[in-house]
Amino acid sequence: LKENAMTPLQASLFALILLAVPAQADIIWTGAVSNDIFDENNWDLSGSTVTVVDPNVTIDDNVVIANAASPVEFPNVAGQVRFQIGRGRVMTLDNSTLIVLSNDGIGGAPTTSNGPTVRMINGSQLVTYFIVNGTHLEITQGCTATFGGPATPINGSTVDLLPNSVLAFTNETVQEYINEHLSKTTVSGAPAVVGVNITVVSDGAAGSIIEVISSVGTNYCFPSIANSSGASAAISASGTSAVISNNLALTVSGMPTNQLGYFLCGQFQSYIPGAGGSQGALCLVGRMGRFVSQIQNSGPAGEFSIQVDLGALPVWRPHAVLVGETWNFQAWFVDGSSSNFSDGISITFQ
Repeated sequence: LKENAMTPLQASLFALILLAVPAQADIIWTGAVSNDIFDENNWDLSGSTVTVVDPNVTIDDNVVIANAASPVEFPNVAGQVRFQIGRGRVMTLDNSTLIVLSNDGIGGAPTTSNGPTVRMINGSQLVTYFIVNGTHLEITQGCTATFGGPATPINGSTVDLLPNSVLAFTNETVQEYINEHLSKTTVSGAPAVVGVNITVVSDGAAGSIIEVISSVGTNYCFPSIANSSGASAAISASGTSAVISNNLALTVSGMPTNQLGYFLCGQFQSYIPGAGGSQGALCLVGRMGRFVSQIQNSGPAGEFSIQVDLGALPVWRPHAVLVGETWNFQAWFVDGSSSNFSDGISITFQ
């Protein structure tokens, strides 16, 4: 095909059209005067056509809240309202906390089925009553989203969980979550299935906590000598490493049958063959503790397990486990006329 060059008049008209089309950019949180999300003075609107940030008024642009010095607050306003974001737009919550103080939430415009995306990254926290009108919430590693609303706080919307993220409800029991919201939840884009890729547990009150099932911890200090069962005892962890959930379980398998034992934990890793006259290797060093109050029996399967209470670890601990701490665990057990150890597992708590 032959290309026709623009005439000078056409070029001038095209330039005028470009100038007439406003360029859109993000609106960016500054928190310049307060924590109020609806105060325009707290936003940098200079690169956007957006001039108003009000309840139930569509923000037709991307929204960025990054590295907020203090929690951004959705104040208690009259009625039940939304921080309303345009269709297809993205709200990014980056290393920041957003708290909805009343029965309000985040969503698209009414009747919208393909609304905005709310993306949480870098340890962000979201506390909201609901999301609505086609909102897609992405909770990435290290982030937590908590919903306060009963009935349908995920209203016409969806949530995607990544490993080491947390979805929580303060007014939705385990069964209510399963009945009302399981079908709206995905894990890295795949349908959420209880016991397969997510766990759903009670928060001890009227709520529930949902987390991704993934491998927990890193094994080390692999034993080189088989025990009297002919196998080497192996330790594993399940549940999650999130402190908020307190849902960590330890299991050791490959032991001789019907023998007593218990779990140990310690600050640092080591490899000390024959420690205490055992046939295996001690994999812990530094300050250590023993779960002697939970002595186990390996039974006919040659395995045992415990649920670890992160708020009641062995007595040498001056406080409960803290986010960011790394702990090392191992099992000791009777092995014939002697004793033995499993390998070790190192867990960093989220």
